[in-house]
Amino acid sequence: MYSGNLSTIGVEGKEYFWEYIYEWIDDHDEIKIAFRVNFIHEVDKEKWFDFKLLPVNDDTLKVTDMFKGKDEHLKTGLPEALILLSRKIFKKSIISSTNFQDYKISNRVAFEKATKVWQRLVKRDMQFMLKLVTRIS
Repeated sequence: MYSGNLSTIGVEGKEYFWEYIYEWIDDHDEIKIAFRVNFIHEVDKEKWFDFKLLPVNDDTLKVTDMFKGKDEHLKTGLPEALILLSRKIFKKSIISSTNFQDYKISNRVAFEKATKVWQRLVKRDMQFMLKLVTRIS
């Protein structure tokens, strides 16, 4: 199990501070990397932000899970920061699930909220987004 801290900037410009752990897990017969993320000093550790990656090949990880543990996780910039953090840690391309049949891997689908995260990443300057990841320990 690995752990670290990061900060994000939410839609209203507020800075948020997080702690995370990640580990390799067996998730329904698939080996994945699972992140559990909470606000630093969070009292209720059972309601984490859930973020999982599935290795697709030697160069690529696919986001399979991206779920809030509670409403306070919304609009904090956390999904974008975790995508970029994962790219930095694992030195691999990070891809999303898709609803386009020609590009699907197995029966996975992308939910509308997850698609919006990816659209925001495409619109933004990635160098700016990398500044959101302030420390990996």
